[in-house]
Amino acid sequence: MALLYLGYQVASLTLVYPLSRGLGVLAIFVLESLFRPPSWSPLSVAGIVAVTLGTSCLAFPSFKGAESRGVLYSALIGLLLGIAFYLGKISGAHISPLTYLWGMYFSSFLFLFLFLRENRLARVMEAGRAYWAVGAVIGAGSFLSYLLILILFKTVPASTVIAVREFSVVFGCILGFVFLREKATPLKVGAIITIVTGAMMLKCG
Repeated sequence: MALLYLGYQVASLTLVYPLSRGLGVLAIFVLESLFRPPSWSPLSVAGIVAVTLGTSCLAFPSFKGAESRGVLYSALIGLLLGIAFYLGKISGAHISPLTYLWGMYFSSFLFLFLFLRENRLARVMEAGRAYWAVGAVIGAGSFLSYLLILILFKTVPASTVIAVREFSVVFGCILGFVFLREKATPLKVGAIITIVTGAMMLKCG
């Protein structure tokens, strides 16, 4: 979270978000291949690479004029995402997903709360009162989606789960086209096709 905050301070969301997500897929694949190698087929490997490229390429337009620190923070966030999911995979073999998830959220809350300055804490409390309904929906959705990921980790390679998770990027683009009237640029359409193709490769592999 701290790196994500720093990344958004020096670079745009359109750079940091897709690049860190794409590199996160690659990071979990490398970690799992090194320490708990599943039986990867060439098609599955190609699928993971396709999802990584499809997600990351959405950041390409923002590279022009972007500070190198933004790219560096994005890479570090992707690496930490891979490590976090890998630890979740290992922990899921020893403790229940709910126990792990509550522990993760509580420790994150405690860590961030300790570093909030008094003026920032007041702003957070004010935002919480104003947007509690939106926050509740987002929090519940985040909790349930991560819980499903941890459950899947018990039977499916983590790399596959996280790669298919990038379908959220596809849905986000489509919702942007339909409701926000965003332009369907060749880059976005190509990214959607690449991610969908990668997911199909994983399914067939």
